[in-house]
Amino acid sequence: TAIIKRDGFVKNYEARLKGKDGTFFWIHFSGRLIPGKGWIEGVLEDITEKKYIEEALKNSNMELNSLNEELASMNEEFEAANEELIEINTQLEQKEQHYRTLFENTGSGITLLDDDGTIRLANEKFALAAGYKREELEGKIKWTELVHEDDIEWMMKQHRLRREDPDSAEPGYEFRFKSRSGEIRDMIL
Repeated sequence: TAIIKRDGFVKNYEARLKGKDGTFFWIHFSGRLIPGKGWIEGVLEDITEKKYIEEALKNSNMELNSLNEELASMNEEFEAANEELIEINTQLEQKEQHYRTLFENTGSGITLLDDDGTIRLANEKFALAAGYKREELEGKIKWTELVHEDDIEWMMKQHRLRREDPDSAEPGYEFRFKSRSGEIRDMIL
């Protein structure tokens, strides 16, 4: 009422009032002072529900902003981790190329074996000595198929020792190797 008395009117005024029961509510008021009468004429609207909705939206927006900030931070962390993974992958690819070059060009026949003894990888030198194409060896033949029958038991013992107790296995030894054509060759492992 102080604004109306001072200015003679009020437009779109919002206020929080206390009801007779002690609860608070919000109103929206536009009105004017009737000259000479001291009366106030106007429109009063209860906007309590609207205010609660606005407050809920404000809180939701604050929560969304907080979540957006958190997501932005997580995205930055993800991008940093992704860049680190790309760098690690690049280094691994370079090391793989390095070891592949060594594997292929060492001058000796080399194989990598699965746990069951299947040849996982063989270099060209080994494939040539065995009389197979690499595709015929890798994933298809076990190393024991290329060893003379009389040498298999002892070689399997050495193979097992290299995995279980490398210090007690022979560091190198001779054995008889069977090529695809059946030719027996003396080899050093």
